[in-house]
Amino acid sequence: MVDISQLIFDKIESELEDYSVSVRIQNSSRLARKFERGYKCKLKFDCDECYRNWNSAQGQVTIYYYLDKSTEELEFNAETYRQQCSKCLSWCQPELYINELNRISEQFAHSVINILFGIKKKSNAKPTESKMTNPHQKDKCEACILGKCSVQNEKDNLEELFGNLNLGSQNRNYIDSESESNSDYSDEYY
Repeated sequence: MVDISQLIFDKIESELEDYSVSVRIQNSSRLARKFERGYKCKLKFDCDECYRNWNSAQGQVTIYYYLDKSTEELEFNAETYRQQCSKCLSWCQPELYINELNRISEQFAHSVINILFGIKKKSNAKPTESKMTNPHQKDKCEACILGKCSVQNEKDNLEELFGNLNLGSQNRNYIDSESESNSDYSDEYY
């Protein structure tokens, strides 16, 4: 895990300044009653051992926070996760793109404003576009290993709901509605 609290502090503080919300960074272990929000983002990795570099569109940032509604004080801690180099197997620190830092900070600050004041602010920031097509390697993702990866959690939730389906390789038999017009299954396929 890599602490990025200081990287996003100024942006969160400036977003909340007009609402007089006090913001401070707190060690996550000291947050007695903490909540968390996860954000998927694009990250860059450079391996110090073999000099390989890569981008991941499946990076994860987790913000742990406690929000005191009565005093309008926010304590938070933010972290992102390493990935393992597929060439030399070294664990590599991520680098966040500035637009991703700004997007995550803005979205988090807007959620705080909504919780405190019931004001839903629309974010103008868009995720960094990615044309990556490689599958997510959960065995090389620290967030997956720690159960914090939204990509893995989405996959697990889908498998829990639908089982392990492999629809791409199954033959689908469609019923011809003309030949089976009197059948109960005329508009369905199986």
